[in-house]
Amino acid sequence: MAFSGSLLAVDWAPGSKNLALLVTRVHQAVAWARSNGWNPVIDGSYWMQGERDATDASYAASYRKHLLQFIKQIRRQLPLKSTKPFAIGQIDLADFIYFEVVHQLCSTKGCAGEKLWNAEVTKAQASVEGRYVLLAKTSKLPRYQGYLHLTDACGARTWQGVRHIESYQDLAVIRSHLGGPPPRQATSSRESKL
Repeated sequence: MAFSGSLLAVDWAPGSKNLALLVTRVHQAVAWARSNGWNPVIDGSYWMQGERDATDASYAASYRKHLLQFIKQIRRQLPLKSTKPFAIGQIDLADFIYFEVVHQLCSTKGCAGEKLWNAEVTKAQASVEGRYVLLAKTSKLPRYQGYLHLTDACGARTWQGVRHIESYQDLAVIRSHLGGPPPRQATSSRESKL
């Protein structure tokens, strides 16, 4: 499901139209599969969003808080167990910002603000990575001509590596495939999970 130009704090907040539609569509798909004799299980989620948030100071600054809130909502409403992967495609607007600099389209001098906001969102996405929250780095993947969105083939390839996770060892393999560090082992039974 895609909504171009959406803001995490507004368009995907609890009670928002987009979040409700996402949850409804997933539930409809599960119900359809069950009515056709299948027994579907939601084994993971892949989230690629944040480009618009990375073009605004206030949304970039609050992105981490809203991302944690969104992950909790998805886990609760789909439901997606806390031991199942939630993969985040890390945005990176470096090429888009370069395009803006070259064509003098920056909203701040030399795109200094845009560079800072992009860094804030990518840092926020990396900061929520945990045992069952995976980070797929996308900065080196090809994008469409506007330099913002990944090509369709890239999105499919990134998710392909995340969909079959059965154990901690599988998480380590997937993290390696996505360019991230191995998942950390739980240090205690009280460790919180997203």
